Amino acid sequence: MTDNKDLKYTQQLKNQPYIPETETRIILEQQDLYPDLSYEDVKEQRGYGPYPDIWNESSSAHKFDNDFEVISVSTKVRTEVGVNGSAYANAGTDASGFRYKDDIGDLKIGSYSASAEARIGPDGASAKYKLGVDVVNVKTGGAKINVGVDVGSEASISGGSAKLKVGGVGVSVGKEIGINTPIGGVSINLEEAAENCAIQ
Repeated sequence: MTDNKDLKYTQQLKNQPYIPETETRIILEQQDLYPDLSYEDVKEQRGYGPYPDIWNESSSAHKFDNDFEVISVSTKVRTEVGVNGSAYANAGTDASGFRYKDDIGDLKIGSYSASAEARIGPDGASAKYKLGVDVVNVKTGGAKINVGVDVGSEASISGGSAKLKVGGVGVSVGKEIGINTPIGGVSINLEEAAENCAIQ
């Protein structure tokens, strides 16, 4: 015999509306422990760790809103050890009386530069020092033109180009073609020039 109390409880359960079950999901966002590291093509020259620059400072007496600078000075010291076994070291300083730089190119008027660089990797090796004073120095679309005094030297075979320069006199062949003299020089990087033409 069924108890009336049990019948009443059973009836109450039947009369209750159906409540669907809910599911709670917790999504954890992946945290970037090294935000300064860039994950790019390992074939490119890159360094381990978030701070490959030992020193990198630049300043100007006045910088206008249109990217025009008056008396700009920069100094840099950099060392890198790449994942592909390459090694790179560079130190130098650069100063210019007037400078304008944007996405199209870089123009310097009355500039001085001094630097030393050494690099070795799977694609070749290079060693050079740069010492010169330019009246005008222009870089745009893969082309470089400078007029001034150059006593730098360089010997390198890398990146699809071979360069040799002694005391400001030199030549480069391959992906980059150019000629240097103690009073100026001109060169063009064929790959960069082709990329710029394709973008335009």
